[in-house]
Amino acid sequence: MFYRGEKRKGKLLERGFHGFGAKIREEVLKRTTLSVQKILDIGTGSGRNLRLLAGILKDARIFSIDPSLKALESVKGMLKVEYLEENAALVGGVGESLPFKDGSCGLVFSVMSLHHISNIEDVLMEVVRVLKDDGKFIVVDWTPSASKLMNQPPSHFLSVDVFKSTVDSLELSCQIEEFPIWYISEVQKI
Repeated sequence: MFYRGEKRKGKLLERGFHGFGAKIREEVLKRTTLSVQKILDIGTGSGRNLRLLAGILKDARIFSIDPSLKALESVKGMLKVEYLEENAALVGGVGESLPFKDGSCGLVFSVMSLHHISNIEDVLMEVVRVLKDDGKFIVVDWTPSASKLMNQPPSHFLSVDVFKSTVDSLELSCQIEEFPIWYISEVQKI
């Protein structure tokens, strides 16, 4: 696992986002355009979100990027077992330097990954670069209120205000819905 650019030790867990997994996935799916042909997932992690979308969006090609080759290898095995490897591809790398062509992705999403990244602005600029003009970036992440649940300092998490001001500084359109300890946002080019 990586946190703000530094490799951290720890077991990959699939615990459903501390009990919020079903609601988070429901909100992501509500905002997902089903006709999109190329999708990018930033932060593969345990692969749950990738596997969910690969199972639903059979006509899309879904790429998932993560700096942890161990995580990617684990998810690769799951994709094979679940017969989802045909429309899902795993890529080693980071959100700050996406190995995709300009304007090539109709949908980009990041679920509980941004708080692991040290420079959110760099990731947003890369997403804008690879996103089609009519594309959408769906972001889900913890708020500082999640700090008690996860035994982390509030500074470990990105506040909604900081996220929104970063998006605004790049002159992007942003809709945010807040939940008790997490938020979901749809970011689009203006």
